[in-house]
Formats: sequence, structure tokens, C-alpha cells
Amino acid sequence: MIEQKIDELLSESVIDWRRGDLPQDVWDKEGKEYNLKPDLKNRILQILEELPDALTDRVWIIGSIASKHYNSETDIDVHLLPSVLPDEMHKGWANKVKNLNTNHGSRPLQFYLHKENVEPYADSIYDVNKDTWEKFTELKAANLKNYYKKFKDVVGNLDLSKAELYRDLVDYKVLDEALKDADPELQEEISSELQEKLDEINLNVDGLISEIVKAKDRRTQALYDEFNDELDGDYSKAVSNFKQLLPDNVIYKLLERYHYKRFVSKLREFKKNFGDVDGIDDVERSLEIF
Repeated sequence: MIEQKIDELLSESVIDWRRGDLPQDVWDKEGKEYNLKPDLKNRILQILEELPDALTDRVWIIGSIASKHYNSETDIDVHLLPSVLPDEMHKGWANKVKNLNTNHGSRPLQFYLHKENVEPYADSIYDVNKDTWEKFTELKAANLKNYYKKFKDVVGNLDLSKAELYRDLVDYKVLDEALKDADPELQEEISSELQEKLDEINLNVDGLISEIVKAKDRRTQALYDEFNDELDGDYSKAVSNFKQLLPDNVIYKLLERYHYKRFVSKLREFKKNFGDVDGIDDVERSLEIF
């Protein structure tokens, strides 16, 4: 539960340069004040109309989009905090809320439902219903020069495994084509090589997934370890007040920036839908992920 909360609320803005203003496609600026653009506010509230009023007591925008550290792909994260939500109802409604996810212009518009107060986790909060800021914090961005050496160490194995996976998939296609009209004396040998390639492919797929999982676990564990004594079990403070500059968190965010996480997510989705790679059809599908 805590890991999910961290994943939803930790900001990718920690690796973005600070801009002069909040993103102008999301916010209107009057003097020194920022307000949510009326068309975006209306769209959010219109999307939420299909939910019971009890789930939309508080509608907050949290994350990088509510800071000066953002990029062209930064999500608009909308968090719902109902005053009352029984445990037995949370999972069902959380899935329905997630299904509301869409896009607003070029930006993903993401919805989250919480049964606990997330205020301590967030650096900045904008209340959509009230059109007011609950709080606003100027974030400190990471100096990426301090992190790239460790990042390169982490992605070295990922790069090698990804390149090897691609080569194995291509090799399998070549061998599969060769088998169709191969000399009968070679068919058994080619068939054996095909099976070896499948084994290597699945080993690489599992290895890539495992590396990303371990990077995420290191990020979460670093937050636990760094703040366990002072927090006494309250990990909310670990994701605010610039605690996001921990090396393992910055590295995980860099894995997202360079699409390692997205690539591996597609591999996981493939495994969920089709299982292990097993034959030319699966190989063709896997190549489409690259």
C-alpha cells in the first residue's frame, strides 16, 4: 500500500529544470497567481459527473504539473479524496476511477482515488472544486551530473540485455525461415537452435523485468531506510520536503525518462497476455515492442 502511494505521488519533476512559470497549457496566470484553466477544470468535473458525489468531495491536482519542474509529457494527475470511503468499496471504485484516464491535449489526464489523506505526501496541491491552492512549494531539482555515473552502472546491464533480446528475436526469425526449406540433414540442428533461442529470449525478458522491479524496490527501500528512525512508521514525510533527491529515486525517474520502464512494461503486458515467447508469432509480436 505504501509503495503504491509512493509511486502515485513521487514527482518526476525532480529531474526537470525549473521553468519560469507553471505550464501555460494547464494554468492561467494573473499577476503572481495561477488558476486552473477553465476548459480543463470543466473537463475534469464533467468526467467526474458519472461518479457519486461522495467520491468527489475533494478533487486535488498534485504532482509535477503543479510545479515549475515539468516537461511536455508531464501528466495531469487528479486525486480524489472522499470524506468517507469504506475499505470494502475502495478497490472497486479505484478501478472505475482509473478507467476514467484519458488525455487533455498532448498530456495524459490521470485519476486516482484515495481512502487516506495524501496531503503530507504532496509538495503542492490545487483544489479543483474551490479553485484555490491548498499549498505550493518550490521544488529543488536534482543536479543530474551527480547521478549519471550510478545511472550508467544501472542501465549498463539493461542495455546489454535489451540489445541481446533484439538480436535473439531477429536470429529466431532467420532460423525459422531457414527451417522451411532446409536440407533434411540440418533440420534437427536448426530446430534445436530455435529452441535454444526461445530459451535465451525468455531468459532475457525475465531478466529485464527483474532489473526494473529491483530498481523500483531499491527506490522504495531507500525511502524506508533513510527516514525510518525519524518517521516512526509515517512514510508520508519521506516523499515531501525534497526527500525525492535520494539517488535511487532519481535513477528510477531517469529510467522512466529514457523509456526503460515503458519498454519493460510492454514486455510485462506481453507476458500477461501471451505467456512466454513460444514460436514465430510471439517473436513477431515481441519485435513490435522495440
